[in-house]
Amino acid sequence: MFSKVACTVLLSLALASVSFAWTTPVLMTELSTPYGDWAPSCISDDGLTVYFTRGGTSSHYWNQLYMATRPTPSGQFTNVHIINDLACGEHETQSWVSSNGLKMYFARTWRIKLSTRATPSSPWSSPQNLTSINAFGSVANPELSADELTIVFNVFPSGTTRLMYTANRNNVNSEFGNFRLMNELSGVDVTPNQLSSDGLTLYFNRNDGGMSHVYQSTRPSITGIFGVPQRMDFPDGYGVGCFSSDYHTAYLQYNADIYVSYDNTAPTASAGPDQLVYAGINGMAAVTLDGSASNDPQNDELEYIWAVDGQVCEANGVKPTLNLPAGTHTITLVVNDGEFDSQADEVIVEVVAPLKINMKLSPVLHSPSKKLLVARFDFPSDPVGKIDPYSIALAADPNITADYIDLAVHKDSILNCNIAFESASIPSGLLTLEKKVVIFGCFKNGRLFYGEDNLVRSHHLK
Repeated sequence: MFSKVACTVLLSLALASVSFAWTTPVLMTELSTPYGDWAPSCISDDGLTVYFTRGGTSSHYWNQLYMATRPTPSGQFTNVHIINDLACGEHETQSWVSSNGLKMYFARTWRIKLSTRATPSSPWSSPQNLTSINAFGSVANPELSADELTIVFNVFPSGTTRLMYTANRNNVNSEFGNFRLMNELSGVDVTPNQLSSDGLTLYFNRNDGGMSHVYQSTRPSITGIFGVPQRMDFPDGYGVGCFSSDYHTAYLQYNADIYVSYDNTAPTASAGPDQLVYAGINGMAAVTLDGSASNDPQNDELEYIWAVDGQVCEANGVKPTLNLPAGTHTITLVVNDGEFDSQADEVIVEVVAPLKINMKLSPVLHSPSKKLLVARFDFPSDPVGKIDPYSIALAADPNITADYIDLAVHKDSILNCNIAFESASIPSGLLTLEKKVVIFGCFKNGRLFYGEDNLVRSHHLK
């Protein structure tokens, strides 16, 4: 139920090695008041419930534990209220809630307590002391692993100094032991804020010369030493309270107000599926690309950068149309969200050239008003049933126009086309010259075929 303890080991290890870029923190007005509010210390896995601390208000002096809920993970929190079951006229801060929502560890006036309840809607019980931890004196800020066998907490040896300790236990009913001062995460003002479910990654705030910064560090085992801490990409002065279950949302504190920030993960490009297209009679094909499946986790507006065979092209936008020659082309797409480029994604576009077929023109009929030729195509295999009978056409020529062209009898691999010309459609000057005639058609799969022959005097067109 609660994100601090429900992440899998795999997610914890992955997050330990990932450094996100975060958006500018935004004030959560629904949780921030003039009384001083601490960033949520725990949020449920579904993102619908948060626990946080609010300072003294007009009705009470003490820091108290609050909770708030919302109807959707992306909506505003509503129903903000104090946890009256645990309010007793003392300071209560920094709660950690188990994944099933039945246990809460928190600090009450420099002592770490544990409260339980029978169901997520039941009242919290009277809290019990964690005796071995409280023996250190002033303690606070408990953070636990999912199995509740590892804890990280603060010890306050003086009014302004806070040290960070870790401890372990064998089962949830025993006291913690094996206490260790975490000198590897050096600092005199360090606060644990989230321990991954496996206990191997710690997120914490550290005061660096009067300025709060957020860090993360990992260790190889529960009893191991944490590695060199890595500063996270939050602005100076902000402290983290907790992260969402997927670690893509951070709840922060700045000047006693609550803020939210989202990881600005680079967008993902999708250049669309591979394409097989057929070129026109000129050997070129109009190819429409499709980058609509590209996305940005923050829904930022994207810029689309296309490249054809390694050369950036002028095409832009999500669905540009390019004229490509016959051949196989590798087209890549990179999208940019205004800050980060995506990894390139590629699509292979194969443009199939028209198939040239041997063709001969033969005269069949000539009269003063109409001339008829037969174009005989000699296909390498039987084209019966493979050709669109309505696709036969004469290639555009300003000097020659056909009255009609139709598909005639075909047998085996031979295809005949009747070509009728009005006498007036052929300029008389052409009748003494050779003139190339190109006739083309279309296979049912979309590929063009064509043939060409010379229109000559021997065809008796005058």
